[in-house]
Amino acid sequence: MLRNLQTASIKAISIAAITVFSLTAVLVPAQASSHQTDIRLAATDTDAIAVNPATNGTADKSRTRFDYQLNPGQPARDSIYVVNTGSSVQEVTLYARDAFSGPKGDFLIQDQSVEATDVGSWVTFADGESSYKFTLKPKGFVTVPFNVLTPTNATPGDHIGAVIASSVTKGKNLNIVRRVAVRLYARLSGQVQARLKLENVYAKTYPNPFNPFASNEIVTYDISNTGNVELAADVSITTSGPFGLFGSAPQTVRVTNLLPGSKRHISQTVSGSGQLLVTTSSVVFAGLLSSSSVASQQPRGRVDVTSTSFPIGWMIWLPLIAVALFISRILSSRSRRARQRGRAREEAS
Repeated sequence: MLRNLQTASIKAISIAAITVFSLTAVLVPAQASSHQTDIRLAATDTDAIAVNPATNGTADKSRTRFDYQLNPGQPARDSIYVVNTGSSVQEVTLYARDAFSGPKGDFLIQDQSVEATDVGSWVTFADGESSYKFTLKPKGFVTVPFNVLTPTNATPGDHIGAVIASSVTKGKNLNIVRRVAVRLYARLSGQVQARLKLENVYAKTYPNPFNPFASNEIVTYDISNTGNVELAADVSITTSGPFGLFGSAPQTVRVTNLLPGSKRHISQTVSGSGQLLVTTSSVVFAGLLSSSSVASQQPRGRVDVTSTSFPIGWMIWLPLIAVALFISRILSSRSRRARQRGRAREEAS
């Protein structure tokens, strides 16, 4: 949902890249208002800023995100490199926010107007401030240090957010707002709980009217990360008819960006197992840990669901087959009688 703030910020930043990401520049009215407004792409915009983790005062290309292994109460210190790659002066604001998974698996970040409650609230800049503002001339760059102050009562597991650089180019009628960010992962020591839950599993069969041995099974389900570490999951679905007849090969999809507490609604289309009134779909999932440094058993599970369907393919083809057999039998009978009459005439002559 889009709302205007002073420069009409975006409700959540969608991250397209895996680690370091940017948001396309948008045009918003220079005058703020309380109602929702349209956002349009800047077709001719050439201004931009870029960010990267920093080491020794310069961009560290070996790092694509901020990643820490910490104990509760243990602080971390790091730096972010910001460069103005455009042609105009940029007013830049640095801040941090929590991250969450979108309904389609997007890695999303809270808007600047939303107060962070997790790792985003642990990040402070100079003088302990939660944000830091500065001006960058064209081609100018700066390295800004920040602290991650982990609370002593922070829970074990993954705490995920991002450090964001927001810039505004002011125009006469429109302001151009840009946001780029680097993901921030803080994994706190303690008991790791890698858990996935599969629920609301539903299947519906769509018979193929032209092939009685084929059908499509659309299986929908919700998969939730109920643990405290980021996970991915391989979900495989197989189908079979009554008594396991006409079993299909497993068809697998990988579900990514399952942050702790997130839920994803998935729909898979699977080649069905013929048209035998009842089809059983077996949904099997295997969790995948996002980091090899985590020692935890991978979560696994299975849910079976049945669906019924009218065997339209058989209802169409069986009568046609019966008619064909009937006509074939009539023609065969006529041919047999004709041969018998021919033999009778030969014997009579």
